[in-house]
Amino acid sequence: MIQNGITVTDDGPGGNATDAEMLQLTNLLKVQSKILKLGFTEKFSQALHLDGTQSVDAITGLDSLVSLTPTTGTVGGIDRAVAGNAFWRNYGTTGLTTTTTTGTILDGMEIAYRAQVRNGGKPDFYEAGDDFIDGFRQHMMKTYGRVDYQGVGIFRDVKAGTEMVSFHGIPIIWSPEYDDLDTLFNPTPTWSKRCYGLNTNFIKLRPIQGQDMMTRKPPRAYDKYEWYWGLTWRGAMTMDRSNAQSVVSIA
Repeated sequence: MIQNGITVTDDGPGGNATDAEMLQLTNLLKVQSKILKLGFTEKFSQALHLDGTQSVDAITGLDSLVSLTPTTGTVGGIDRAVAGNAFWRNYGTTGLTTTTTTGTILDGMEIAYRAQVRNGGKPDFYEAGDDFIDGFRQHMMKTYGRVDYQGVGIFRDVKAGTEMVSFHGIPIIWSPEYDDLDTLFNPTPTWSKRCYGLNTNFIKLRPIQGQDMMTRKPPRAYDKYEWYWGLTWRGAMTMDRSNAQSVVSIA
């Protein structure tokens, strides 16, 4: 506040802030509120991807609900290791390759797609990490790709970059937080190598009523000129059809 020309003191009977102080204070609150929301959203997105074992307050997220080892673990009170509970297993496979002409990445994704469709769960959303998207793009371009151009001697329009990567007409969305999760937790296989195919009709984020990103204003400490505010969220990620979901990973 002092750096922005705002004087804070308990001395005297009190008074009104000047117009300049009000302007600076308003700008500070806007900036800090925006930073708080952006930071909360980033951490919240990371939490939604994890398996819920990181802390007592953690959400049971995507890594648990749509597992790379779908024949192990208990999800929603149902033991996936029991043969009779095969209906409660998502499709999951690892080790797909991206080698030119002989890579298995397309075969693996096609098998996963058909497994979901067979169970009434045609995916409507794909998200993946850097390594998977790069491997998918390079396999497609080097195995089937072609570069066309017009004109002799002069390139009239030169373009580069990947506008969109898709599978069965569904865009594969790049998730930048995957690299952050790898840095924080170093899982095997890494998040960056994964691609999740989700049917969002059967997997939902459900905040408790009145608890969705609530603004909190804890009282300040008596001996500090510090004001606090924060955001909290309470709820769960739920799934009512496991075999409608899939996850694949490259080697």
